[in-house]
Amino acid sequence: MTPLELRPRDIDASYREELLERWTLTVMTSYDTTRDPAVDVAQANLERRLTAGVCETFDLVRERDVVGSCLLEPASAASDAPWMVSDLHVHDDVAADDIVSALIRFVQSRGGRALQMSRTDLTDVVARVIATRPHEVNATRMLCDLNTHPSGPASDVELTDMDENEFADFFAGERESYARSIADSGFATYEEALVESEKQLGELMPDGRETKDQFFYVGRVRGQRVGMLWLCVTSDGGGPRAYVYNVEVDEPFRGRGHGRGLMLAAEHVARAHGCRHIGLNVFGFNHVARALYESLGYEARIELVTIPAT
Repeated sequence: MTPLELRPRDIDASYREELLERWTLTVMTSYDTTRDPAVDVAQANLERRLTAGVCETFDLVRERDVVGSCLLEPASAASDAPWMVSDLHVHDDVAADDIVSALIRFVQSRGGRALQMSRTDLTDVVARVIATRPHEVNATRMLCDLNTHPSGPASDVELTDMDENEFADFFAGERESYARSIADSGFATYEEALVESEKQLGELMPDGRETKDQFFYVGRVRGQRVGMLWLCVTSDGGGPRAYVYNVEVDEPFRGRGHGRGLMLAAEHVARAHGCRHIGLNVFGFNHVARALYESLGYEARIELVTIPAT
């Protein structure tokens, strides 16, 4: 059988509307939000990808027949960066092995070392493609529905606002630890990850400790510091929602259940703000943390997966 080929295509108004509609549905399902804010998020995502000048659109073609389409973009500026596939939309009768083979040939032609894809409940074709090759889960976005999940027990961890010195120590360590997590998860080299970490932290907390909607806590048990929590509470058309950017138990106190205590405390803060859900991201290598979150009622919504281009 003639192999699939990727043929560049232009984004006309009709295709743009199709992209926006599919991404809106993904945002609504994966982030448990209503349509209006989901459209805004999807629109911003689409504009960012297309105006950056690095995202390319392709038809998947067999002989003269167009059997699907996708967007491809490098994950970083490195010459061997993985290529991210988004909006993979293929006819049901196209074999998954043919799809991934065509994508890998493209990545190899661009010097990329791997293919990255996001797997959700809505992307059956992605799940089929991933199943055909050895792969690694780099990160998972998880969500706990506070409206349906029963409230956890009272936490033995007391949260107090970071003071200026505590925040300064936290910020200094966050750039390094986040960069290391990015690199360990296979997203980028450590040098690239440091740049990305600094960029993201600057965007998330432009006013430092006083940044609106961001809460920086020290966790204490009977007055003794045991860890920290960085929590964000925002609101969209569906109401308030919370997101855990970082939770960490100080090294001398690990293995004593304080991670669970910090997460229960975060849940109680979210409920006090009227949040309908609380979300977080867990890196693929952190199996212990993922097991903890699952035991607390968190469910996987999006998984970022890497397939080596070999």
